Amino acid sequence: MTHGQHWMQRGCRVAVVAACLLATPAVACSIPVFRYALERWPADLFVATVDVAADSPQVARDAVHWLEDQAQPNGGPMNLAVERTPARDQPGSESRETLEIARHSRGQEPTLLWSGALTKAEAALTAGPWQGELIRRLATGDAVVWMVLEGADPASAKQAATLLEQELPQIAEDTVLPRGIGLPGSELLAAIPLEVRFSVLTVPAGAAGEELLRATLLAGHRESAAEGETLEPQAALVVPVFGRGRAAAVLPAATLTGDAVAEFTAFLCGACSCQVKQLNPGFDLLLPVDWEQVLFGEGLAALPLPADDPTTPRQAELVPIPAGRPRPKSPTLRAAP
Repeated sequence: MTHGQHWMQRGCRVAVVAACLLATPAVACSIPVFRYALERWPADLFVATVDVAADSPQVARDAVHWLEDQAQPNGGPMNLAVERTPARDQPGSESRETLEIARHSRGQEPTLLWSGALTKAEAALTAGPWQGELIRRLATGDAVVWMVLEGADPASAKQAATLLEQELPQIAEDTVLPRGIGLPGSELLAAIPLEVRFSVLTVPAGAAGEELLRATLLAGHRESAAEGETLEPQAALVVPVFGRGRAAAVLPAATLTGDAVAEFTAFLCGACSCQVKQLNPGFDLLLPVDWEQVLFGEGLAALPLPADDPTTPRQAELVPIPAGRPRPKSPTLRAAP
């Protein structure tokens, strides 16, 4: 069984469980999964735990203030919450002045993704051009952004990117979105074109933010992988990303097939049969963007400015895939005010 088949089987089992749990009748939804997730699924929060005392050095306290300014619960753009360890009773008591970033999944223990000195918090959470490009593509209507992480195997990464470039145009051309979009229960909320559009985004090894991204992907893969299925820590990876930065799965680039690509795109472009986010496959990435403002407020003006990181080996490579067949005609769609 391929990874894509295992993922699809898991998704089907999840949908069945969801149907059993929903006791009240619901209106059928024709909105494709990728668009439903973009408009209606808030990104899950990561948690940053800081160990700092009241009399810690100013540079450490400044780092905490920066973190708290970025945190979504405090009005910041990042899907991150900051928790301080209990304050010390006595001035001068030992403080490690450290930061731990964890990913929380419902019903599971928190997964530690990154730890280090507080003074390195901004560097760890500020990513390179690939991050801004991912956000921009999702916010302007890409159905799926296929991220390719080079890792320690650039040859496999290049092979996977080539496969995607060959397969995705035809998949986009052949995909027809569900009928009924715009009818009651299937209204669109954001004024973003609804198209079958894909792109390929390569993240070079050692790029800014790649360490935390890879840790997040490997943790998410461990939670959903079949028994005995593992990934090498520095393997080249392929990740279909949709919605508000939600990774549908993590695939080894060395074994990517056209069938797997077709299976994932078929699911993400199909009708959203299960509208409960937690009952769908996938997990969220940590991104610095206020999606509510981007989608329903200031629009593209609310997108973060592109990062210019001179330490990145080379610019992230974006390969646009042409838009596919337009959706069937339907009643006028409701746009966001």
